[in-house]
Amino acid sequence: MEEHKKNAIEQVDKILTLYPFERMRSENTLVAHTYKTEEMLNTQQTAGTAIVGLLSERLQSLCCFHKLGYDEMWHFYSGSPFILYEMGADGVVVEHCMGNDVLNGQKPVHVVKKNTWQAARMIDGGEYALYGCTMAPGFIVSCFEEANQAQWLQKYPEYSELIKKLTVDKIDVQY
Repeated sequence: MEEHKKNAIEQVDKILTLYPFERMRSENTLVAHTYKTEEMLNTQQTAGTAIVGLLSERLQSLCCFHKLGYDEMWHFYSGSPFILYEMGADGVVVEHCMGNDVLNGQKPVHVVKKNTWQAARMIDGGEYALYGCTMAPGFIVSCFEEANQAQWLQKYPEYSELIKKLTVDKIDVQY
């Protein structure tokens, strides 16, 4: 095994010990809830929430298409760059390369506006990416909607390869 790949595997294994990651079944990504404000906006919603996430081909961790009822800010922390996809009401997919190489067009921070479909995956050949997402107001399940693979394949056939990679084939939201 080449040294670079071995080091990346060791780094991922160390990161897995630092956070209580759980797999979000509807998105297939590994996340750990790191912050929830004590301030409540109403009986169900806090003023803000934060998660840390781990994308990794080896761990089959990616973020399937979903949309939220509030803006979400993505932060790149370490590892390989990853692609953050957005699809607006016009059905056009826009790719953002998240990473630390800002002089070559990578973004360390990006805001996905509410009601915009979003997904993320490693760049080809990437080892892992540690990222964060923050929301204000805070995340609640009722603001979350995931893409339905069968419906999307009919509606957006031009993106069939991407849809098959970044959607679930049956709806299964359980938190």
